[in-house]
Amino acid sequence: MGTKRGQQRPKTVQGQEDQQEVFITSSGREVTLVPVSAYVLQDIAASVEEEFCENGEQVDVPTYQITTVAGDVETHPLDAESLEAQDPAETERRKKAWADYQDCQRRMSNRQGTLTQDYMFREGVDGDPDSDEAWIRNQKRLSLKVPEDPDERKFVYVTRWLLRSVPDQLNAAERITILTARGGVNERKLQSAVKSFRNTLEERLQATAGSEN
Repeated sequence: MGTKRGQQRPKTVQGQEDQQEVFITSSGREVTLVPVSAYVLQDIAASVEEEFCENGEQVDVPTYQITTVAGDVETHPLDAESLEAQDPAETERRKKAWADYQDCQRRMSNRQGTLTQDYMFREGVDGDPDSDEAWIRNQKRLSLKVPEDPDERKFVYVTRWLLRSVPDQLNAAERITILTARGGVNERKLQSAVKSFRNTLEERLQATAGSEN
């Protein structure tokens, strides 16, 4: 049975069977994927969260307090079901805190996703834009800029030339994650570290599908 496009194709690379694999894009292009540092992926997520905390953002789940019949004060995490209180002022406080928290989580996730995408596609996709004459010709022919910064140039090369569609990027990211987990890292923790990145790509995919309907 042949391998479908957009999936990995088992291919032996001498001496590196567990370190890389060939991924076939939806257009039939063969792209070599390699593992990245799981620690960097986890550090990205933690660093962005720390940055938001230092800026005074509502990173932690907000809380509210209630007084029991016995007169004890209990603190509980706020959620969408506990926004209404007997005191209108307390209701407004809870709603604002919850809205701030939701907004913070959205922006923090977007930031984590952007940085994770940048790192994963620059380091997890094996390719040299400077030696790909077809890409360089295409850029010049279409009056498209070839970025001077080498990191930006690699990122553009991967996301605009090698992995041209969001589904290809999602599938390639999944394979890079699996390759990285083979290094002995807990895959559940690794998947958590790249969750925001996948969410960002999936939102782009949904937006693209919606514009076509």
